Amino acid sequence: TDDHDQTSSCEMVVHSIVGPPVAICPDDIVGASVGRSYTIEGDGFDDVMLVSFEWTVSERPEESVANPTPTNEPVTNFTPDQAGTTILTLTVTDNEGQSDSCDVAVTSSGPPRAICPEHATVPTRQEHILVGDGEDDGSIVGWRWELLDSPPDSSAALGSENQQNATIVPDRVG
Repeated sequence: TDDHDQTSSCEMVVHSIVGPPVAICPDDIVGASVGRSYTIEGDGFDDVMLVSFEWTVSERPEESVANPTPTNEPVTNFTPDQAGTTILTLTVTDNEGQSDSCDVAVTSSGPPRAICPEHATVPTRQEHILVGDGEDDGSIVGWRWELLDSPPDSSAALGSENQQNATIVPDRVG
């Protein structure tokens, strides 16, 4: 109907068809953390009814033993135990025994990797800057330097030990 009170109409026919079930997986999870649990919401549909859901691990990092829990529901939880990519497969089966599967990849990383500066020979009583570096798949948000050993009778201490670069003034040879 328009503003002049004139109308028009049309018809359409919707035909439903019989078909096999369809498994539905969420988007891949990238940037997962080792040791953190993730809820993975799968689903499926069928023209009559689904009778089972099954989550399995299709691929996993070497030495990983992590599995989804529960394995027989559309929604499962998964906690990566190794850095790398784990492929979880959801298989749905209908009342006629037909099935369909889909995959979701969970890519996880471990802790950041500290890159220590090379060993240095520096004069005593002069400030030396220790340049820190690191690698991570995200961003590094904290730094901590620690003095593990020092010569006898040394009172040298680190400066800026919670920054990327720290300082030290050696006061004894060794």
